[in-house]
Amino acid sequence: MVDETGAQVPGINVTEHWQHYLLESEGHEELLKTDERGWVNFPARTIRAGVAARAIDALANFAPQGDKARFDPYASIVVWGSRDYETAVATYQQGTMPQGDIVIHRLSQNHLR
Repeated sequence: MVDETGAQVPGINVTEHWQHYLLESEGHEELLKTDERGWVNFPARTIRAGVAARAIDALANFAPQGDKARFDPYASIVVWGSRDYETAVATYQQGTMPQGDIVIHRLSQNHLR
């Protein structure tokens, strides 16, 4: 994590949320803190399912939700828990590379009073 000036932000909470809507009825999350360099590293998230399981899960997902049903994987990073910085969210789309740096903005001193 870096702030708007490019300075590293150590010791801030970072939560990863992920779910494959086609194959899972509930999401997952993992909380880490950035290291002294402002870095956090989450492992790659994978899920395995055969064609039959995917078809059954797709029908089970579609039945209660209709055309609002989602079938794609989802992941997001939420940076939070600091009195000095705004909460930031980065959402990842399937087939794209995650962004390398997440920029978080320092709260103004007027906001802290």
